[in-house]
Amino acid sequence: MSTHPLKTYVQEAIALCHELLTTINAETDAVRSKKMDSVPDLAKRKDRLTTQLQNLLLQVKEYAAHPEAKAEAAPLLHELSTAMSSYDSAARQNLLVLQAAHQATSIFLDSVRQVVAKPKPNTYGKEGAIKEKAENTSLINKSF
Repeated sequence: MSTHPLKTYVQEAIALCHELLTTINAETDAVRSKKMDSVPDLAKRKDRLTTQLQNLLLQVKEYAAHPEAKAEAAPLLHELSTAMSSYDSAARQNLLVLQAAHQATSIFLDSVRQVVAKPKPNTYGKEGAIKEKAENTSLINKSF
């Protein structure tokens, strides 16, 4: 009895799911711990693995249309379903962490832009006249 290609594709998909899960968890942990130097490599790896998994899942779907192949690979298909569920959960968590990091960075950069873009206040020199240049000037805030 020969092994149907569906079993091979499902086994490869399960292995890719586990590798992808490890990569996503590593990226999530890196962002949470602010170890950003590893994030670009992890993101590239995640992209590559996701593409490979999508291609394999297309093959699985194609071969799963055959009832005899589907029956033969039923236990593996259940295992793949479980692996995909774990992947889905980790991917959602990863997305939330990446969105939070992006939003925090955007808020910080917007704050910096606002401070830099504010016009400089008028300042007074030693004689009390408004100076154009900021040399030897200070803000005076006295209430009488």
